[in-house]
Amino acid sequence: MSYMTTPAEENQPLLQQNSRNNRRKRVIILIALVIGITGIGGGLIGLPFVRLIEDAICQEYYASKPGRAEGSVSLFGVDEAHCKVDAVQSRLAYILAIQEMLDAIADLLAPTLAASLMTISPWLPFIIGISAMTFAMLLTILIPETYHTRTQTAFLASEASHEVQPKDSGILQQFGQITAMFKSRSLCLIFISFVGEQLILKNSAFAMRYVSKRFSWPLSRFGYFMSVRALVGILVYLLILPRLSSFIQHKFALTSLCRDLTLARMTGTVLVAGLFLAAGPTLGCVLAGLLLVTIGSSSTTICRSIAAHFVDERHVASMYTFLNLLNTAGAILASPLLASTFVLGMKWGRDWQGLPYLCLGFLGTISTTALFLIRQSTSRTEEAATGEH
Repeated sequence: MSYMTTPAEENQPLLQQNSRNNRRKRVIILIALVIGITGIGGGLIGLPFVRLIEDAICQEYYASKPGRAEGSVSLFGVDEAHCKVDAVQSRLAYILAIQEMLDAIADLLAPTLAASLMTISPWLPFIIGISAMTFAMLLTILIPETYHTRTQTAFLASEASHEVQPKDSGILQQFGQITAMFKSRSLCLIFISFVGEQLILKNSAFAMRYVSKRFSWPLSRFGYFMSVRALVGILVYLLILPRLSSFIQHKFALTSLCRDLTLARMTGTVLVAGLFLAAGPTLGCVLAGLLLVTIGSSSTTICRSIAAHFVDERHVASMYTFLNLLNTAGAILASPLLASTFVLGMKWGRDWQGLPYLCLGFLGTISTTALFLIRQSTSRTEEAATGEH
């Protein structure tokens, strides 16, 4: 007996495929919307958070000064122009350094704890920011389950591979894999460069306090400059880096490792130039330096790609785990370093207020020098040596 298929049955696989494609698009759009709204909410919180703390310190400071200037207090607190004195800014630097350090520790222990600490404020920008993030989280309810059951063949293959492989010892084994990476000279140089750059890149929140204090800029005005920095960052990642990478690889016929090293060294050099420029004496010099720092910050992303060339596929996850630990360590160390050098610079006088960026420039020089010391010809040898562990 022969069976005839109807047109409806013939079209069924095509309809199922179209349905899956539409579902996939909806998931991608929802996730992008969640990320976008969360980012906007976080951006709304940053500037007013610093200004509110500064205003609270300022009110307390002038309350203890019986001879404070008339007109310094308004309906919204102390006039911001009166809050740029060294006593207020020193205390603000230490408070925010402690806050940023605690945030980094919270990120290490529990991201939910860091999120809950950000919700304490009655002011409008905070309400908008928190509401936006809450709305973004509610959108995740609409995201459907995308995990599909594997075929029986894949399942059996996975089961067989689990039976053959011996059980690992969990944390001890991963610790051993990370320790083995230190036998690679190039990986050690990458780690040095990475942790140095992480210390440097934690200066974003500090930059607005630095410019506001040094040049008596209102924090609200610095918000416009932050938007320009964000635009520059988008252009770097979406246009400049991809095209520069393609040009270098095709023009000079380089391997992927040589290309990544070249890009990392170039962006690292730009980063160092920006840091020393940010310690300059004029506002234009400082703002130009901060823009160069934004451009050079892409070197951290490239360092991750370079590190992958020096480990085999089995140890890539352990390597990224260690880089994340270095990221957290950089966040913890950066805040007290910036705060202490900022206060020290104010004590030494106006000419030394760029001390934090001089120190960051020195760290950036060490990080970039480490990138120039990496030997391209040893990647396969070191990968093989790392893979033995």
